[in-house]
Amino acid sequence: MGTIATRVARGAALLDERRPGWAGEIGRRIDLWDCDECVLGQLYEDFATGVATLDIVEDIAEFGFYCAWKDRARAAAAWTAEIRRRPTEALACPT
Repeated sequence: MGTIATRVARGAALLDERRPGWAGEIGRRIDLWDCDECVLGQLYEDFATGVATLDIVEDIAEFGFYCAWKDRARAAAAWTAEIRRRPTEALACPT
């Protein structure tokens, strides 16, 4: 398993391919341990729907959509960094 940043970059690339403009839809804080506040929850109504819609059959942690409890803050920071790399006009809330 790669670093948190590597896994998040993999997940962001998947979203870029399957849901262009996704970063602009993330408007709340990111918490991978909250099914409504996680990246997939914000994009697909809930975590499970996001996993099913993206048809992720590999380990979901490999895409940065899940992490250990102790890594929550680092994962949120990695997702925020990925969002900030997107064009600013596409962002709903670049906090």
